[in-house]
Amino acid sequence: MGTYAGTGAGTALDTPSPSSTWTLQLYFDLTTQSANQDGLFADNSSGHKSKVWTNSAGGNPTPDHVLTINKTDNAGIGLTINFNLPAGTSFSDSSALIGPGGAQGGALRITVVFGRNKNHSGSTAIYASPFGSPNPVTVFDWVWPAATISNNSATLNFGVPSLFSNATPPPPKKDCYAFIVAITLVTSNGQTQTWYTASHDPEMEVNM
Repeated sequence: MGTYAGTGAGTALDTPSPSSTWTLQLYFDLTTQSANQDGLFADNSSGHKSKVWTNSAGGNPTPDHVLTINKTDNAGIGLTINFNLPAGTSFSDSSALIGPGGAQGGALRITVVFGRNKNHSGSTAIYASPFGSPNPVTVFDWVWPAATISNNSATLNFGVPSLFSNATPPPPKKDCYAFIVAITLVTSNGQTQTWYTASHDPEMEVNM
């Protein structure tokens, strides 16, 4: 198992330049109870994309539990989280939120943990993650100071899948993965800091 401290919107790993990029879109709306009390990202709607995959080449969004790519696609994978903050509220740095990218603290931390989806029928995955070389990278982790969060949005790239199974069944074969996206967010109304956490559990698979 490997750990990678992501580079925010930069390229996550030393992988070939992708021909296209699949981005998991999430929307965290602190004006709703589901976010500020329940720790949930919003569902997808016409007003904002959330819990869907979008492709840089265009096309319709794909539900977050059914993304399937081919080994030969050379597709980059990453996520973007958009935030909606209540009026009078802003991102606020805390010295207690320390991690890669925020040595002195920050306002937002995104942590993503990959694993094989053993509950998915027919999965042939032998690695805990399709990212990394020669060893799998299973954890992506980055902290954003408030000043680095642009347009209420943060992006974390994972790279291009480069590890595939050597499974013996004849084609079609597929490596199935589940992962957890978790955030820690600090905001302020000018007087008081408030901490929030949220999580989500998407899936993806790679066809051989």
